[in-house]
Amino acid sequence: MCVNLMVAKLYTFQAYLKHESWLKMQHGTSIKRLHSDRGGEYLSDEFARHLKASRTERKLTTHDTPEHNGIAKHLNHMLVEHVCMILHASGLPKNLWREALMHVIWVENRSATRSLNRKTPYEMLYGKKPDLENLPTWGVKCWVLDQTRSKLDDCAKEGHWVGFDAESATHHIYLPDQCTVAIEHNVTFQRDGGAVSVRLETDIAMSDNDQLNLMTRLNNAPVPAHVMLLSQHPLHHQVLPATHKR
Repeated sequence: MCVNLMVAKLYTFQAYLKHESWLKMQHGTSIKRLHSDRGGEYLSDEFARHLKASRTERKLTTHDTPEHNGIAKHLNHMLVEHVCMILHASGLPKNLWREALMHVIWVENRSATRSLNRKTPYEMLYGKKPDLENLPTWGVKCWVLDQTRSKLDDCAKEGHWVGFDAESATHHIYLPDQCTVAIEHNVTFQRDGGAVSVRLETDIAMSDNDQLNLMTRLNNAPVPAHVMLLSQHPLHHQVLPATHKR
């Protein structure tokens, strides 16, 4: 499952090109079929020419028939429910919905699904089971080493863990005193039995049963039974228009 957050729908075509290029470069695959409604962001002449040139089949729904796009509707509804759930459980501000959404997608891509014979999209893509041994609960309190402190200041700043960074082996930490999300490496979590640091390697296998129970164990959320497959590769692909201001 891949989601591109956009400021406005007019950037849908650019987001599609970015996702298509990522699939070809990183995984050697292409999008066989694009299933969408008849929104103007999908029906531009530029978009149509590109789909024709890349030999990607287009499937469109008719107006007033949301059931024809049922998988996407179900997926969108599920994502929103899970985002609201972890925001409510953590007590963190609602403006962290972007970080919450990306974490939900991260977990879903590492959760088993019946459509892949009880395997995870991550396992199908990389050929190994994901390592979820030290996965923190979203929003959990943590401490970040403060490298800029003076000798008399506290050695760490209090924050809340809101996900992994997609481009480096670091954490996204919400700092309430500054009302910002920082990318940090030296992070310590409070766990039963003392403080521990979470390592970010992904080489340790996890049992199928643990994968199936992942969402329930984290936030009492159900594991979805539906996926959307738009390309030759068994990873979920979908471009979801969204509005987000950085």
